[in-house]
Amino acid sequence: RSVERKLKRDGVNSKQQANTTHFDVGRKVRQTIQELGGTMPEE
Repeated sequence: RSVERKLKRDGVNSKQQANTTHFDVGRKVRQTIQELGGTMPEE
């Protein structure tokens, strides 16, 4: 859901922009989980 809101907020309208946004948000989420010592989704 956060990605959907970001796509709308940033006015993303191409597939390439959407893919890049999804990748960036996922990377930030994983980084935050790691920093907090949480369990990674694939574990």
